[in-house]
Amino acid sequence: GMNFIDLTLAADGLHVAADQTLRVSAPNSVLERARAAGLNQIVLGIRPHMVELASEEGRDVLPAKLLDAALVGRDLQAQFALAGQAINVVLPPEAELCDERRLRLPPAHCLFFAPDGTRLGER
Repeated sequence: GMNFIDLTLAADGLHVAADQTLRVSAPNSVLERARAAGLNQIVLGIRPHMVELASEEGRDVLPAKLLDAALVGRDLQAQFALAGQAINVVLPPEAELCDERRLRLPPAHCLFFAPDGTRLGER
């Protein structure tokens, strides 16, 4: 299933609702539609195999703690805590896991929804 992360829409863009220091970027079309609809809450959706491990800080890179990992077939299925929320990630089996990791949410693979589930913006 998809991972969902609650975001807050502020004047300077999107922040993770549970930790306002964490920022996420979204296409301008998404921000414009959200603002036009008067939304200040947005939900980010991303599939587990689209989440990337990042080695350094950068845009859309968020700190995470490893909760659990298991090799399932040819995939390494890991679960991380990101701002207190569990995020499922599917990685190649050779991925290096340690307790403190950074996860990258590639904007091209993020979907954005209004709190009622309406899709915001087009890919």
